[in-house]
Amino acid sequence: MLKKERNNLRGIYLYCCGKCRMALERSAYLIHEIFHYNGNISVFCLMDGKRFVMIEESDFIVSRIRNNHSCEERTDEYVRYNTNRTVTEADFEGWKGRIEDE
Repeated sequence: MLKKERNNLRGIYLYCCGKCRMALERSAYLIHEIFHYNGNISVFCLMDGKRFVMIEESDFIVSRIRNNHSCEERTDEYVRYNTNRTVTEADFEGWKGRIEDE
């Protein structure tokens, strides 16, 4: 999932995690930007010291994405929503840095 997110430039991936959905890295950033998400945003540290951002999706956002015509893929692992908005490295890293500082 993290590898897919590193190459993600325009889509929101909602990954299945039991009964809930979560967004990682650039998908989380796009949800924050497009849906003005201000809920719980978590930062986790991996064994190699790299950090990643995660948000657990609210039912409201999941419903909007799943029912939208831009929802392109639905698999057992994830749902993909095309935002037609490009994530720049600078914007993403700036947002991630602000979250880590909180």
